[in-house]
Amino acid sequence: MRRIEHIVDGTESIPVSSKQQVVQMLYENYWRTYKSQCFVKEEVKSTLLQLSKHYKLAVVSNFMINDGIEELLELNNINGIFEFIVTSINMGWRKPSARIYDYAIQRAGCNPEQILFVGDDYENDYLAPRLAGMKSILLDKEKTIVSSELDKVSDFYELKAMLVGNS
Repeated sequence: MRRIEHIVDGTESIPVSSKQQVVQMLYENYWRTYKSQCFVKEEVKSTLLQLSKHYKLAVVSNFMINDGIEELLELNNINGIFEFIVTSINMGWRKPSARIYDYAIQRAGCNPEQILFVGDDYENDYLAPRLAGMKSILLDKEKTIVSSELDKVSDFYELKAMLVGNS
């Protein structure tokens, strides 16, 4: 919302008395449009459900809408499988800041080496978690990383097979 406020504040053609209303309308339109385009693929949903039977799951995300991840998970009927959610909008720190990982470790209530961080961004989801003491797996959907030294998977089915087998 701050980004929209910044743009509207800098737009001289919008009367000062209308700026807050314009911000609210733009925000609501943006979020409605964004939500309408979000979905969870079946491979992701089935893998997450299977993993939740064996592991505690959490979300750590650079997200700019307050309670947006929570709403998206609820809309996709997978909100109940996560122990907790950490977002940059609520934390005030974005990945790859060590603070967001440290907070997630604290929320998990375990040692960092007991945590497996999975994500699709090399710096934010692979390197930074390792610097925080966690294990990590890179989700390389496009198969663009050719290094055999990285722990990586190309899809959620491969992740499921790696962590719980093909059951």
